Amino acid sequence: MTTFVHTADLHLDSPLRGLSPKRPEAERLARDATTDALGRLVAAVLAESADALVIAGDLWDGGHHREETVRRFREHMGALHDAGVPVFVADGAHDTAYPGRHAWPMPPNVHRFGHERPETRVPDGLGLALHGHGPHTACSPVPAFPDPVPGAVNVGLWHCGRAGGAGPTAERALAGLGYQYWALGHLHRRTVASTAPWIVHPGALQGRGADEPGPKGATLVSTGGGAVTGVRHLDLAPVRWEVIDVDCAAGLSEALERARTALRRTAALLVPGARLAAVLRPVHGAVADDALRALVDRLDGDDVPGVVSVTAAPAPAGGLPAPRSALERSRLPRGATAPA
Repeated sequence: MTTFVHTADLHLDSPLRGLSPKRPEAERLARDATTDALGRLVAAVLAESADALVIAGDLWDGGHHREETVRRFREHMGALHDAGVPVFVADGAHDTAYPGRHAWPMPPNVHRFGHERPETRVPDGLGLALHGHGPHTACSPVPAFPDPVPGAVNVGLWHCGRAGGAGPTAERALAGLGYQYWALGHLHRRTVASTAPWIVHPGALQGRGADEPGPKGATLVSTGGGAVTGVRHLDLAPVRWEVIDVDCAAGLSEALERARTALRRTAALLVPGARLAAVLRPVHGAVADDALRALVDRLDGDDVPGVVSVTAAPAPAGGLPAPRSALERSRLPRGATAPA
């Protein structure tokens, strides 16, 4: 069996937006969370004994880059090199905008796909054939991807919109190439567009604001006998954003207790070492701005284990939104639901 980890949209050094400034840890996390996520990613590759790491674009974030992060990235890739783990990278739009992306040497295990046309790499002994294309482009390179390598698990590596930005039409084009797995990037919410073949966006490694809620991380892919045998999400983000709707119809005192319950329940779901950034959204009751600020200040001052930030969001128009899933519904107190 061969396994690889598929990640995308790391956006290294891109700051987190909207953390409460009241806690000392929040400032550091706002600056370093994406880099911390890189360390957690590499640790997961080693802990899972993965045979390869695949990065489907937007490793960097345009102008956001520090020399310290470049050094740490090289060190992490060196650790994978020492463990015998090859790394395959396809650039995204934010990578091509980063002026220093080629200015430092990489360990020899890091392979970057070219920008002229899709190309193929077949690492020794893994039973994988990786077909990658470097740049994010509005013009689909799907027709130029090479034919699959017989007997191998063929992995297409491309940073794009949802299956090329054209929905089912592009998905059919990808499926028609005969690859077993498409490792895509660009969407920050984990999206499995198809399971036959697998067409997967792993989502962002670290959510950068309340508009990117829920568990974030990478995808572990298992292969054997020329086929994909398993696909599993790895929860790796050091900061997890959650928007929590709190029913305010019974008054602020009841809303305060419901919000406290929601914070504790959601924080209890965190993976070890992660922190919760909660955004409270009042529903089913009018709340004055000063009263909402007082409510949030109380909660932000509570010492709830794992919570690094509590902020407020405006009440949604049109009433209470439906929960996205039964799992998310179970996380919240009576009368509150997750955002759509």
